[in-house]
Amino acid sequence: MMYNKIILLILAILFSGQFAIAQEEKLSLSQISGLFASDDQTSGNVRIIQDERINQLIQTHIMLNSKIEVMPGYRIQVFFSSEREAKNKAQTLKQQLQRQFPNTGVYLNYNSPFFSIRLGDFRNKTEALIFRNKIIDDYSNSWIVEDMVNAYPEKE
Repeated sequence: MMYNKIILLILAILFSGQFAIAQEEKLSLSQISGLFASDDQTSGNVRIIQDERINQLIQTHIMLNSKIEVMPGYRIQVFFSSEREAKNKAQTLKQQLQRQFPNTGVYLNYNSPFFSIRLGDFRNKTEALIFRNKIIDDYSNSWIVEDMVNAYPEKE
């Protein structure tokens, strides 16, 4: 009986040593950044070693994406009507908006029987919302719509 207790004690000591070695030290973010800080932060060199095929893939990716003309995005719709005079109102408003926002795309759409005017080529809803907030005083009935937008619009 005593012999079994001694063997169990020896095994417990051996296994507890293994667990103690396997423990990891946890560091905070400031401690980690401190490990990489040096007194000489004025210069440094980075050498990238990569397969030449990676550069070829990047160039192919750039070439293929440069051919994309439209993409899903958002526009601000400022006019929507099917009245008798909708076409004339839409054309007049388009000219006014082109003068007011010369670097922003202004699009007149006709989807029978409705005429609509949409502004901008926004890649995400946040960009559209920021622009809408700029024009909300003048165009309080405007709203954001999903549309196919120019992939490379002119910048303001």
